[in-house]
Parts: sequence; structure tokens; C-alpha cells
Amino acid sequence: SWDEFFWMLQRIRYRDGVIGVVTRNHYTEADWNPANAWLVVDVTAELAGTRVANYTMTADRNELLRSRYQLSPGIPPQQVTETYVPKEMVAEVEAKLKEGDMVNVVSGRKGEKLVSHVGIVVIGPGGKRHMIHSAEPMVREETFAAFIQRADERAARSQAQGKEPLRFYGFKFLR
Repeated sequence: SWDEFFWMLQRIRYRDGVIGVVTRNHYTEADWNPANAWLVVDVTAELAGTRVANYTMTADRNELLRSRYQLSPGIPPQQVTETYVPKEMVAEVEAKLKEGDMVNVVSGRKGEKLVSHVGIVVIGPGGKRHMIHSAEPMVREETFAAFIQRADERAARSQAQGKEPLRFYGFKFLR
């Protein structure tokens, strides 16, 4: 029903289901993933074992809310350390992915990493794992290899134009 759909959406998007800009799950790895641990489990280490890579990011909610909404709720910055499958290793873990697994895209600039995009695993022709995600100009379904190639090409174009590129590093997976 509409009421059940709305309640579920509210629970997924907002801390404790309370709608508000301050209670919104803004940071994927610091807000959304932990707040939805009742729904998904991080399987990154299960897929890649000891070959996962790590990064630490700072979720500065106060600065985010100040810059976007002119709010200052006094929330202290939070450091979060996460694991991910490096892009060079994705082909090795792909066969272990299941349809419906969630994909967190780990990207960054100047060596700082964060989850910049999300998608969902679907099984394509011949059992090949694909990622479905929203990207300009529309929703895309593509192989992980195609996603990685596009991300690397986009970074190379940015760098050639003298811009600091958004570099793609790898994926986190949740089931």
C-alpha cells in the first residue's frame, strides 16, 4: 500500500524514520549503511577476503548542513574507516555477487575517498553480473568492466582539461 511504501522509504532515508534535513542519511558510509543495518549487511570482506583496501573519510554533517541549508546543529565531525574491493580486483569477485546486492562506488579527489554513487547488481545475459544505476542522461545497466572503463575515461578527460578528476577506486557491496 502507499502508506507502507512511504513508511519504508522514510525508514530507509531518515534516521529513526524522522523526516528532516538534519535526520537525513546524507553520507552513505557514515549514515545510510549503518542506519540500514537491519536491511543490508556489508559483504565486501566476505567477497575479497584480506585483499580489501581501506580508507578513512570524515563525515562533517555540521559543515554540510551549514553550506547547503544555512543550519548549524552542532554535530561534531565523525571519522569512518571502510573497506572496499579495489577496481583491479573486481573481476575476481564478480561471480560471487548476487542479484539485488547493493553497490557503493568508492571515488575521490586528491587521495580522499568516499562513496560517491550507488547501484544494484542484476544478472544480465549469460549470467554476467551487471550494475544498474542512475547516470546522466538516464538509468544505465552495464557490466562492471564497462563502468570502470567509463569512470577511468572520464577522469582522464578531466585531467586533460586541467581539472582535478574524480577518480574511481573500487566498490563496497552490501547484501
